[in-house]
Amino acid sequence: MDGFGKRMGVLGLAVLAMGGVGANLCVSCTSPKPPDLRHGNPAASDRAVSWLAKQQHSDGHWGSNRHRVSLTCLATLALFSRGETPSSTEYGRTAPDALRAVLRDAEADADRPQEESELLTWCLAEAYAQTRVPALREPLRMQARKLDVRQASPWHALAAKALFRSGAAPEMDREL
Repeated sequence: MDGFGKRMGVLGLAVLAMGGVGANLCVSCTSPKPPDLRHGNPAASDRAVSWLAKQQHSDGHWGSNRHRVSLTCLATLALFSRGETPSSTEYGRTAPDALRAVLRDAEADADRPQEESELLTWCLAEAYAQTRVPALREPLRMQARKLDVRQASPWHALAAKALFRSGAAPEMDREL
């Protein structure tokens, strides 16, 4: 499988693991009609998360090169959407390694595309909402300040909604 196919596989499995959120975005389907995932498919979701866990690099990331941050955020969101957190029994090691990778990416003072900032904000907000780990709050707030509503991608609304739900930055709710 080439690099593009592998990236699309990670994205597709992350979507599947999240219970089919955005299942209409079937970018690597070979069948004419994608499966109906509106009601979830626990067995498929289990297999998807298991596969994602096996694909995680030792540094906690997924993917490589310029898509590493985005793929890591999506895979981490897939874990958290299933309730997998650092205290989980089955994926208790996968989740904290992923979260540490996301934190390193968020804290890196990089000039990154707006979409990556939105994915990082969404991922950190979901993680903070589920775990209430205090160490996530400031990186989340710093990342959220980088969001620019004038350059919003489709990820922006998801990041803003998660930020609002997390309660981590109530003063920013008006700005997003």
